[in-house]
Amino acid sequence: MIYLQVVEGLHSIRYSARPGEFKPLHSSAIGKALIGSMKEAELRAFLQDRPLPAATGATLTDRDRLIEDLLESRRRGYFLTRGENVPDVWAVSAFLTVNTETLGVAIAGPRHRMEGTITEHAQLLLATCSFIARQWTRG
Repeated sequence: MIYLQVVEGLHSIRYSARPGEFKPLHSSAIGKALIGSMKEAELRAFLQDRPLPAATGATLTDRDRLIEDLLESRRRGYFLTRGENVPDVWAVSAFLTVNTETLGVAIAGPRHRMEGTITEHAQLLLATCSFIARQWTRG
């Protein structure tokens, strides 16, 4: 997964990423959203022989646990990482399709700010993704 655009928050303690930066699919919030956008059979085939190295001690490296997490996230409507890619960074993500491209969008921050507000962030994120998708389909 590669970041196309990054908007950083104004807090002095924040998660920071750069456009063009690569992140593992299985441990990043946007990566999980992109994998989770696949049909279940396609998702399982994609992960079948793919290595799942640990980026942190919280990374889901067990294939069955990762698949379970992705399917549950899809049912919920959004995807989460809890220190799985960067220690102490939590993120919520979703995917949207623009034309034929599947894109992922995420909100990430330090655990102490994200932990109690994940649901609020998820609701705002889903509303924003819906708005973006509607804008692109009006074209």
